[in-house]
Amino acid sequence: MTALELLKWVAELIYEFRRIVIEFVALLVIWFLLKRERKKLEAVLNGMQERIDTLGQQIRAVQETVEEAPAQIDQGANWERVRSLWQNVRDRIELLINQIPNRNVRRKYSNFRRYSYQGIITALLQDGRIHPQTAAGLLNMNSSFLTLRRRPNNISPAEAQQFEAWYQQVDGDLPALPQEAEQPANE
Repeated sequence: MTALELLKWVAELIYEFRRIVIEFVALLVIWFLLKRERKKLEAVLNGMQERIDTLGQQIRAVQETVEEAPAQIDQGANWERVRSLWQNVRDRIELLINQIPNRNVRRKYSNFRRYSYQGIITALLQDGRIHPQTAAGLLNMNSSFLTLRRRPNNISPAEAQQFEAWYQQVDGDLPALPQEAEQPANE
């Protein structure tokens, strides 16, 4: 092998080495980009899983409510008012939870059962998301609703008025539901 042939061989070797290095760097860049996209997808999937878990708990709570509700059609005006106010408050509590910007804090609320909102209300208070007076009113409403749901035809006007008073106490501290925010104030 002559010096010229050796020089050509070394040049080809260097060329091949550069090509391999460039391909390797390109693979590293692709690997990094794929890893970054995978992390983004994981975050989206985690958020979706949280929402699915919360919706599943809400469905189970509604199923339990339906199972425990009496078979009678006419449950009385007092029960309808109490039930309507509690449903509004529950939806607004869920909206408050969904508005928490920190995903890890928001995720802990998906672990709470939705049959009773006592644990959720206590956690919202501890996280500083609601005032102590609001928490007290919500806890009273939760406890009262769990009691009244067992006897919807025997709710006195005084009990319905007390429930409404608690609702007035907490109303200003909870976020408005989207359909409430769209309605004019004079309605």
